[in-house]
Amino acid sequence: MLSLNTDNKNLPIAITMGDPSGINSEIILKAFKQISKRKISFFIICDPDWIKKSKKIFNINIPINIISGKINIKKDKLNILPLKSHHSISSIMPLPEDESEWKNLMVIFATSKGNVRKNTLEDFVNINNSGKIAMKLD
Repeated sequence: MLSLNTDNKNLPIAITMGDPSGINSEIILKAFKQISKRKISFFIICDPDWIKKSKKIFNINIPINIISGKINIKKDKLNILPLKSHHSISSIMPLPEDESEWKNLMVIFATSKGNVRKNTLEDFVNINNSGKIAMKLD
């Protein structure tokens, strides 16, 4: 579970890269130079390898911040929430920023075979780098 940890009350803008074989990475890198001057908080959801390759191809030297665990947005870096090409986002759930409230919220997982598991959202606050299996799939 990822949570936002920003230095102000303005939520960051999330930008998906779209088709990695398109021109999106070039547009993102060039736009970052303009957006970063305005101190707008944002992050890119993509495979970091595509951005790293694009930096070399277009000779654009921009510092990168790979986000893991808590989303700590660095305004002076291109923030990337890693998403490999074989992964996808099926839905997004807004959460209270105050993690102490998470113990009162529940997440329910269900499989196509009818297996159900219920967890408090607090169970997903501290997850190590190898991840967490919330429920084994059928």
